Amino acid sequence: MMNDKIYITTDATSDFPKQLRGSYERFKIIPMTYFMGNTLYDGVNTPFMDPMDFYREMEGGAMPQTALITTETAAEFFSDLLDKGFDVIHISFSSALSGTCAAVLRAAEELKKQYPERKITVIDSLAASAGEGLLNYYVLEKRQEGASYEEIVAYAEDLKKNIVQVFLVDDLFHLYRGGRISKSAAVLGEAMQLKPVLHVSDSGRLEITNRMLGRKLGLQMMINKMADKKEGFKNDRVFIGYGNRYADALLLAQKVGNLTGRTDNIIIDHIGPVIGAHVGSGVMALFFLGKSR
Repeated sequence: MMNDKIYITTDATSDFPKQLRGSYERFKIIPMTYFMGNTLYDGVNTPFMDPMDFYREMEGGAMPQTALITTETAAEFFSDLLDKGFDVIHISFSSALSGTCAAVLRAAEELKKQYPERKITVIDSLAASAGEGLLNYYVLEKRQEGASYEEIVAYAEDLKKNIVQVFLVDDLFHLYRGGRISKSAAVLGEAMQLKPVLHVSDSGRLEITNRMLGRKLGLQMMINKMADKKEGFKNDRVFIGYGNRYADALLLAQKVGNLTGRTDNIIIDHIGPVIGAHVGSGVMALFFLGKSR
């Protein structure tokens, strides 16, 4: 029987698929704000943009800016749950890509002193986008099975090493602009119009693994990586994330189905604005379990 006193939480950077959000009780996502032009989108005073509108504005030259979760925001978010008698396990955005994880950890340490009778643990997912979301999915499923708080924490810490995250982007401009990669990495190959394929490493950093001549070859490289790493894992769920190239997402899903022999486990959804601001509208991403990242 599921422990009904355990709350699982995560950041908006997890891009947890909308199709699954209503499937789990005691699961909550900390929203994250961003600027587009002079407008602050906070989901309260200004509703978050539809992803297609967001990416259309980026293609028109808009340069969105994102903000990390502050310690104060995290403390307020967690306090509400702790006040209600819940223990909390938070799955956080990779500490190697953002200061959000550090801010959330500070909030958790402060709250442990205020709520000595409650438990609160922050898991550094070392993941981004729906890679972080995929870890959330398996943690939620583990809780559904009736695992204890300690068992869930240990499970998450172990499983995160097997979250494979492969990204294809049109260029590296937005990643460089947001400080996620170096200038030298961004400009290499730009003149040849090569399409970078990246993954999130064991340390939670974005690394360029290949530069392909065109998107079709880039998509095939993503499938090749899945073929190389998936053996030994059932992959009850495979997540595909995209910006504004839905046709490419369908093509990638077809390729995954051809490789694995099933498509019922594949979920396609937008990569949200907070991550999208750093990867651009042409982003395509594949997330699954594998023997190594």
